[in-house]
Amino acid sequence: MKSPQYRAWYLLFAVLIVAALVLSACEWTPTPPAEQSSASLNIPDQIQTEQPVKQPDPIQDPPTTEQPVQPPPQPEQVGPDSFPTGYNPLTGQPVSDPSLLDLPAVLVSITNFPPSARPQSGLSYAPWVFELYIAEGMTRFLATFYGDFPQRGPALKGSCAVRSEPFEQTSTLLGNRVWLDKNGNGLQDPDEPGLGGVCVNLYDAATGNLLADTSTDLNGYYGFNVSQGGGYVL
Repeated sequence: MKSPQYRAWYLLFAVLIVAALVLSACEWTPTPPAEQSSASLNIPDQIQTEQPVKQPDPIQDPPTTEQPVQPPPQPEQVGPDSFPTGYNPLTGQPVSDPSLLDLPAVLVSITNFPPSARPQSGLSYAPWVFELYIAEGMTRFLATFYGDFPQRGPALKGSCAVRSEPFEQTSTLLGNRVWLDKNGNGLQDPDEPGLGGVCVNLYDAATGNLLADTSTDLNGYYGFNVSQGGGYVL
């Protein structure tokens, strides 16, 4: 019969054998660390390096001032229904009293037959003059007045007789107009009348000889028929 001490050692030995068999049947596998995705770590695909900002050099890079771009001027629309304020649409010239442009135009019929009715006075004040055929070779002038009141003809007169015969151009025409320069600016303004009866002489520029003489008509016009290439002095 075995002693109690022997049975205790036998039981301990059996427990160790069983424990060794259990441990040998189990294979230990280390647990891998949890994978961390790039998305969870917020890692960019490409690492961008900040470039340093270039500071302006006050000497090499002077500050520039942007000038506003002005649009090109637009031409003013001119036409029968749109015309610059204060300008006569028949002449394109400014008027002394713009309120007169609110009045309607006046048409005056002036006889042109027989020849003794010519030259007519006052036609130079009309911006537009129409010649109308009546009958049997007779015509009449239709003078258009607009933008100014009719004016009395000038009382001033030259020392010669007022030329009344029609001027016939046969060659090169040399002529002009003598007018009353009321404002003294040297320009023939629309409201300045011509002077009739002013003596006009035509001289040869080389010899100084008198070639012809005439006088201005009621509207201040005069003319000479001359040859091309000659030198003349009035």
